[in-house]
Amino acid sequence: MIFLHFIKIAVISCVCWLGAGAFIMEVAFADPVLKRKETKVLTRAYLHEDANENSKIKLANLPIKKLTKHESFSGFPLPRFVSLKYSKARGRVGPGIKYPTLWEYHHVHLPLLVIGETKTWRMVRDINGDESWMHIRLLDGKRTVITLKKQALRARPRVTAARRAVIDKGVVLYMHDCMPKWCAVRDLKTKIKGYVRTQDIWGDS
Repeated sequence: MIFLHFIKIAVISCVCWLGAGAFIMEVAFADPVLKRKETKVLTRAYLHEDANENSKIKLANLPIKKLTKHESFSGFPLPRFVSLKYSKARGRVGPGIKYPTLWEYHHVHLPLLVIGETKTWRMVRDINGDESWMHIRLLDGKRTVITLKKQALRARPRVTAARRAVIDKGVVLYMHDCMPKWCAVRDLKTKIKGYVRTQDIWGDS
């Protein structure tokens, strides 16, 4: 019985060793290219879904013109890109909390285009072309871009360069610098840096 017990232990040890070896081989030969998927391109909840198409709340018809870069309250040029500072933010019909909410965004770092200003409010446009007003505390000057298609994050600004990652459509990336056809970016989650083509992103110019 003791002999059979030792044989059983030896067999179990051999199986465990082979399993560990198989795991090591799997890791060693895994695809080094990172693949990450963002579940939603743009998460935003329309707060007036019960209304029909003709009665949906629109932007307030205010006597506020869209300012030029020489007339902006902030001193920064218009239009310009900013990013969303929080994971939840409301875009309103007009520049003030008395105005009803038009959109609610749920994507921190989402790029937005500023197209108008008051002293403390910004009129912004999102990737879908919808416009609303946001308070300046909801916005950040850090530049980000969002991918328009699944694409490779390249080591250099050319299509033949090595892939550092594969990025799905709808992934938000930090933008470091841009050339006419390429932008240097960094993945927010993995911190991997690389280049993407300007035609495949939104928020670069």
